[in-house]
Amino acid sequence: MLTSFFVLEGYLLDVGMHVRNLQRSVNDMEELVALEKQPLGVDDRPGAGELRVTAGEIRFEDVTFRYGRHEAPLYDGFSVRIAPGERVGLVGHSGSGKTTFIKLIQRLYDVNGGRITIDGQDIAQVKQASLRGQIAIVQQEPVLFHRTLAENIAYARPGATQAEIEQAARLASAHDFIMAVPGGYGASGGALLCSRAKASQPGRWAAQALLAFFVGPPESGSPNIHVSLSETAKAAFMAAATALSCSITTSKDR
Repeated sequence: MLTSFFVLEGYLLDVGMHVRNLQRSVNDMEELVALEKQPLGVDDRPGAGELRVTAGEIRFEDVTFRYGRHEAPLYDGFSVRIAPGERVGLVGHSGSGKTTFIKLIQRLYDVNGGRITIDGQDIAQVKQASLRGQIAIVQQEPVLFHRTLAENIAYARPGATQAEIEQAARLASAHDFIMAVPGGYGASGGALLCSRAKASQPGRWAAQALLAFFVGPPESGSPNIHVSLSETAKAAFMAAATALSCSITTSKDR
């Protein structure tokens, strides 16, 4: 009788655990549905066309921008021109608007006054998908998905050929490192991040984060890129960026 009681108690505990997990999943699904119903913060305007990038000139023309209901604008009559192929560093204290600059180029927010143009086209008048399809972002910390290294490299351009992927890796000084990994370009990125190779090759992993940038579109914003790069990796990055500068416009803030 006592044995039967403990067995039954174990089953009941399992049932309780499954009920809790089910309730948690239902709550998460409700939040997901509610999020899906939220209106977009920025919509495509009626008649918006495709962005056509020919040279890559970026202009902020008398831009005024404030977050939400803040009275003081972050940008007030701000104007700047970034020439095609020019590399620009944004330097300033926290909250001075460096990251906002990158967000406004992506049109994650609409400006309150003035306009932002790429090759003379107001980004507010083009489709957001076509705008963001021309922008590559290199994050401060490298991230590899649980897919093959080749798929990680081709994230910005899923239709990239193997030759294009390998060329991007060579430009990022990562080809030899990838070929030394068991499985090469077919190795799992997520598994490698969990291995000791991550600790022993910080410069290589930093370079790996640049691969989508080289395979991806010509316009690029890369906030705080130098923070996680060693001196050796910085030199490799700058050499590759210089080689590509004739066709790439980059903006870095740190």
